[in-house]
Amino acid sequence: MSAGGGFKSLDKKWERFRWYLEATGRYRESGEELNQSIIRPALGYTLTDTISLWQGYAWNVDYPEGADAITENRIWQQLVWKKPTWLGNFMSRNRLEQRFVETGDDVGWRFRELLKLAYPLTPAWSVVVWDEIFLGMNSPDWFSPAGIHEGLDQNRAFVGMGYSFSPQIRVEAGYMNQFLDRKPDNKLNHVALFSVFLAF
Repeated sequence: MSAGGGFKSLDKKWERFRWYLEATGRYRESGEELNQSIIRPALGYTLTDTISLWQGYAWNVDYPEGADAITENRIWQQLVWKKPTWLGNFMSRNRLEQRFVETGDDVGWRFRELLKLAYPLTPAWSVVVWDEIFLGMNSPDWFSPAGIHEGLDQNRAFVGMGYSFSPQIRVEAGYMNQFLDRKPDNKLNHVALFSVFLAF
């Protein structure tokens, strides 16, 4: 679930500033065992009607099977470009992450590029497709050749449906294909994804 809004109601001079908060829970195949949890707050600034800049933080906890939980802290910056087109609402999100993992001392740098399109079928319903690629930019001491490594880290591709209950409440549900580059045994995950978006 994610929520976002502005500060215009506090003071008109803050109308270009934005806030964002995301809470994510990811579960294993059984749907009962938590695999990962993320809390991601951010502050943003709208440069134009289509471009915004963001500075955020993420608290990420992984729960490996048969092992202790691993905590990761991330600092991230992003540029978002949104534009209505004849195909629907298009978004490009460029995110740069600095990753701090408790099992190592180095900072891991990662770049993420998300391209998303929502094609309207009716005023409320839309078809949603997006793809996000993850690229590791360096090799910190907690990377491993057989696990997370420099270069292509993963790719996520989604197709689904979106429904707007109102301008403030929207849900998206569908299928996500997640490819993890984990040489020599790459992984392919099939994910049922459900998201709730709140606008204030």
